[in-house]
Amino acid sequence: MLKTMKQWADDSTDFVQSACNLSGIVFAFERMTNDLREAGELRPDHPFVVLWVDKMDDLARSRSLAPLPCDDLDTAIVSLVAVMRRLCDEGLATDERNQHPDIQEAIRKLAFLAQTRDFDAFSKAYDAAKAVAA
Repeated sequence: MLKTMKQWADDSTDFVQSACNLSGIVFAFERMTNDLREAGELRPDHPFVVLWVDKMDDLARSRSLAPLPCDDLDTAIVSLVAVMRRLCDEGLATDERNQHPDIQEAIRKLAFLAQTRDFDAFSKAYDAAKAVAA
């Protein structure tokens, strides 16, 4: 594991919530979800997943777009990371990457899985992550 669950909890409630670089968040999200998978805790409603996906949804400006049905978290994560790598390799500027339709589509699938558009889900996830961080 790259970090402890306490460190990921700290990141989820602090670093991620104040982040403005979507590509950095996407690549860190991949590392965080790999650690959750290794710990046997990766699931769409995991507090860390909910908080990170909510922030990515905000940075991609995709909140006004309906979530897209998806049934596989792993596939959604792999797709998001692959799209972001491709856009970075193409040399797109930050704003172009952040609001690219392919990025928005990938994040909307994660938003569907994590149910991040539900304020109660975000609040519960935040409280749960804070408890792990304590």
